[in-house]
Amino acid sequence: MTTVSEFVIGRIREWGVRRVFGFPGDGIGEFDGALGKAEREGDGLEYIRPTHEEIAALMATAHAKFTGEVGVCIATSSPGGFHLLNGLYDAKMDNQPVVAIVGQQGLDAFGTSNQQESHLERTFSDVAAYVQTIVSPAQAQAVVDAAFRIAITRLQPCVIIFPHDIQGEEMVEPGKKMWVSRSSAVAPSTALAAPPDQCRPPRTSSTPASASRSWSATGRTVRPRKCWRRPGSRAPASSRRCAGSRWCPPTCRSTPSSWGCSARARATSR
Repeated sequence: MTTVSEFVIGRIREWGVRRVFGFPGDGIGEFDGALGKAEREGDGLEYIRPTHEEIAALMATAHAKFTGEVGVCIATSSPGGFHLLNGLYDAKMDNQPVVAIVGQQGLDAFGTSNQQESHLERTFSDVAAYVQTIVSPAQAQAVVDAAFRIAITRLQPCVIIFPHDIQGEEMVEPGKKMWVSRSSAVAPSTALAAPPDQCRPPRTSSTPASASRSWSATGRTVRPRKCWRRPGSRAPASSRRCAGSRWCPPTCRSTPSSWGCSARARATSR
């Protein structure tokens, strides 16, 4: 039987994570145990356990800064999660992709003021670009994928809240409908990204080469920035580059005084 915790470990590895930073606790106990088991079997992540949750969050942010990978920090419910905030705000202010996995009391304890039961989604709503509680095994994949995708594309911290009872439940495959009306009979894709042939538009005889370069490998459109050069005109090769104008692309060789760039551009290009 594959538990939800084991599935989450495998999924974050598929997102390219090699190392996680966490501090154990009862609220995250099942997930912590699965991480330890995977590490002993050589089939998991490198699990670094600092002496405090705040240090774990700061280490995850530093890992993201120095490696370019997604930093992952782990903490238990309520007080453990609260201690992550300083590190997550560091990631937010410095635009770093960090995903925090925070334990929570069981679903039956929600809203009962049980020990260490608090409204964690409200707590992390300011610092996180995405914060969501996994309330069923079928939801786990969608939440993990959304958190990592948003952290990578927006360069912001995201938070996954992981209730203790869900951590140990058996993982199930998401249903085809997911309670949402679909316009296709095809099941929801489990791919991390769209196939490359769907990310890049087909080239035609009328498509200029520069237009095809406006699509990145990740499938996001990179719109060329506006240049103030006169249509159909080309600046002489000897002219100086307009380095200060935010409107001109790197290939612009226009002369600031001739082509209407900003005063700041004129000052910086001298």
